[in-house]
Amino acid sequence: MDGRQLARGLGWFSVGLGLYELFARRRTFSRLGLTGRDRLVRGFGLREISAGVGILLAGRTRPGWLWTRVAGDLMDFVLLASARPLGRNQRRRLTAAKAAVIGATVVDVLCAERLSRESGGRDRKARRLRSTDTALPSRSGDIEGVVIIKRPGTIAASLR
Repeated sequence: MDGRQLARGLGWFSVGLGLYELFARRRTFSRLGLTGRDRLVRGFGLREISAGVGILLAGRTRPGWLWTRVAGDLMDFVLLASARPLGRNQRRRLTAAKAAVIGATVVDVLCAERLSRESGGRDRKARRLRSTDTALPSRSGDIEGVVIIKRPGTIAASLR
């Protein structure tokens, strides 16, 4: 399975998980020791759906959408770490949920790194652009060159 296929699968997984988080009953959250945090979890569901849709709609999957999932995984883990399980069953469920988040994070990181390598680091170069930088897009939409104005009178250009 190549990076794009894996990313597409993660996109669908993200949409499904987001829908679950958005529409799950309050009891589901309290079983993990997250009593009173249902609005926050529903917000996380919206975040998950948007990341999944971003992955699925990107014509050429960009690693940035996968890194969004990684950031979301970290938010999920912090939320789970703040849970207050009351009994042994809640502790077991919470441990299983943390293990699932860690597993998803590993897959997300591996996929994002693979896509970053496959894209040749193009996204990294684009992220390095500052607000004072100017990118010159070609007809295909890729960045063909970058013009950097460091101070008035000084221009550095880099073309492929």
